Amino acid sequence: MIDLSRNRAELLAEIEAPLSAGEYLSDITDPRFATADVRARVQGCAKRDLFPLLKVVLSERFADVPRPELMRDLLIPLRNALGNAYKHGNDHDPAKAVSVEVTLTRMGALIAISDEGSGFDVALTLRRFQEQNGYFANRGAGFRNLQEAGSTVSYENGGRTVLLCFRPAMRGQDNALSASPAFSKVLDAGWLQTFLSAQLPEFASRRAKLESCRVYATRGRAGDDCGHRCVLRVSGPDGQAPATRVLTARLHATEAAAEDDFEFATRLSDSRVTKRLAIPPPVTRPAEEPRLVLYDFDPWVNLWEYQTQRRSLKSLHHAAERAGEALAGLHRSQIAFGGNETDLTEDGFKSMVSHTRTTLQSLPGGSDLAGCFLDCVKRIENAAPRRKPRILAPI
Repeated sequence: MIDLSRNRAELLAEIEAPLSAGEYLSDITDPRFATADVRARVQGCAKRDLFPLLKVVLSERFADVPRPELMRDLLIPLRNALGNAYKHGNDHDPAKAVSVEVTLTRMGALIAISDEGSGFDVALTLRRFQEQNGYFANRGAGFRNLQEAGSTVSYENGGRTVLLCFRPAMRGQDNALSASPAFSKVLDAGWLQTFLSAQLPEFASRRAKLESCRVYATRGRAGDDCGHRCVLRVSGPDGQAPATRVLTARLHATEAAAEDDFEFATRLSDSRVTKRLAIPPPVTRPAEEPRLVLYDFDPWVNLWEYQTQRRSLKSLHHAAERAGEALAGLHRSQIAFGGNETDLTEDGFKSMVSHTRTTLQSLPGGSDLAGCFLDCVKRIENAAPRRKPRILAPI
């Protein structure tokens, strides 16, 4: 929650960090970032420059923290603070930087996000937020998420710096990794760097150079089960500053499963069935470990987590519509909806709910799926007095 009475010195004391700066790491892929008491500084322009790597390294650092807690109290507030710094603080100016200073101890983390803007009246904005008056220029979700986080949030430097103090409950470590040879190879950054340098066209042709590679395993309570992350540091031939690229690596149970996954992911990406969904292509499948597939994407939330965060029927409808259009295009659906055919009568809506519930219950884990569906139905019905529910997506 936002507590403007707290200052940096007090928050550093809460995580038992010394006030003196000491050494600052400039590379947060340094292995010390995962376990030691350290300070680090990174800088970028926009959220997309900073959040993907910060998300990966902080998830490794706090791998024993349950994912819902890590999301609510650290990752979502951090992402919102970075977005606010770029959009509102720096006014989308690419010439201005967003700076992030991270202090890590065994008790938690203090993250300071600073912009180069003119600042704002934080106390006035917080008071308007508490009084439910107009306090935001866009949707106001960023400020609301900072207020609802379990971490302590404060400001300094006239609103140009936000302080985020994350103190997870102390738990036992749950970071054990499989000792199988195949799993060890997947996590071997040296092997992966050699393979990618030889196999990916941009590196093999020397248009770019793969300077370093670090693999972050999906593990512990904070893991998102999407796959291991491979953080690549890439430099171009014209002296440009090195850039960070994140790939997702999935180790399948069998070679056949990996082959099918690679083939159908390629077909789906090449099909271009929709412009409204990003469909990431698979990058490569190593011959030395044919169960492994690397993808050019780095998801940070799944759809359920995203909708839980947004808490909006409009957002749920928007996501369902996009998914429905993509599926209709992929399967070449012949279903067409006219202008008024999407307006359901009350009996039609109830019939659809009953049919869908029966279908969901027939699937593995159907009781949970049906329960989630009925929860959405209740929310739709509660909103129905003002407008009739509509189904716009042919799913």
